[in-house]
Amino acid sequence: MTTINPKRVLITGGREIGGVGSFADSLRQGFSELGIPVEIVPPVHIFRRWRELRDPEILKILSTTAVFAAPFSRRAICMAHGIPRADYQGWLKLLAIIASFKLATICAGTQLVSVSHFTAATLRAVFDVHSDAVIHNPVKPSYLERNAELPQERRYITYVGRLITAKNLHRMFPAIRDLLNQAPGFGLALSAKERCGVSWNS
Repeated sequence: MTTINPKRVLITGGREIGGVGSFADSLRQGFSELGIPVEIVPPVHIFRRWRELRDPEILKILSTTAVFAAPFSRRAICMAHGIPRADYQGWLKLLAIIASFKLATICAGTQLVSVSHFTAATLRAVFDVHSDAVIHNPVKPSYLERNAELPQERRYITYVGRLITAKNLHRMFPAIRDLLNQAPGFGLALSAKERCGVSWNS
């Protein structure tokens, strides 16, 4: 018989920088505070954990890349971190992800959860994929708490993530540049692991 609280949680995490990695780390902190052991594993290693996949006492939270393990999992939550894009991921991977999402919605013991209402609405309207719930990307306390050693007013426009074309940062940069020109006291902080051909002249 499956208990209400899992004895352990297995989360597939992404890169160190970006939404999926941040989401996984925040979930890890939350479950740890509840006293539930958590392990974050790379999505490519999920099929090496076959025993855990089949164990209903272990909750599996699968990222979009690891959603292909959903049909073989017992007690799993599949995360839709965004909308699949054929121009970035290719048509084959897009169709495979959508098929896995659809399969996750009909597999016993598996739920599909979106990270935003926009993602949930787009998956439903465009791909006829229905999300069971929406869990927003958590904001880490460090972004909310005031630091006595720092100025009380925020001085930076901050972006944390990958500098890739699919993020459409090139559309945001002109507006950020205009804001920086209008408010000389502000600065721009980028924390990125990968860079694409983005030029910036401030």
